[in-house]
Amino acid sequence: MQLSSDRMRDELSSLNSSANSLEGTVGDRGERIAGEMDSLTQDLHVQLERRREHFRKMVTDVAAIGDSLRSLVDDLKDQRKGADEAQSKIQGHLQVVDHTMRQDFGGLGGGRGSLAPTVDVVPAQPMHAGMAGGYGAAYPGARAGLAGMAGSGSPTAVSYGQVPGAYGQARPMMSTQGSVVYR
Repeated sequence: MQLSSDRMRDELSSLNSSANSLEGTVGDRGERIAGEMDSLTQDLHVQLERRREHFRKMVTDVAAIGDSLRSLVDDLKDQRKGADEAQSKIQGHLQVVDHTMRQDFGGLGGGRGSLAPTVDVVPAQPMHAGMAGGYGAAYPGARAGLAGMAGSGSPTAVSYGQVPGAYGQARPMMSTQGSVVYR
């Protein structure tokens, strides 16, 4: 019996020592976890403060951009108003000039406005087999008319590469995208 009580005492003392070491380990871990929680809490507060500061700066920037945009819109409205006023003045002056020219020149524009157009641009015809004959193929009767003018010995005679001009003068043909027709 005594032997079993000695064994129990030994077991009890080993259990006490293991409980003490376990209690120390748990205490150390608890302190370490508490320290980590404190540092995490401080980091969280620092990050939150940084975010608040960043948010305040963003709000300030957005307000400044809004003010800039408002002033820009106001400037654009002022410019539009000025441009509209200038356009109406110019239109008024043009109407006065048009009215004066009609009175002074008695409507020489042929009823089409105050000034008759002097040049029209006609799109060029593509060259193909049917156009190989020159003006005669494109404009029936033109070859005979040109030949008659050339054979008459008059100052209106036209050579190849020229078209008849106004008032008996020949001028070179225009080689552009479109033909230029003078009136």
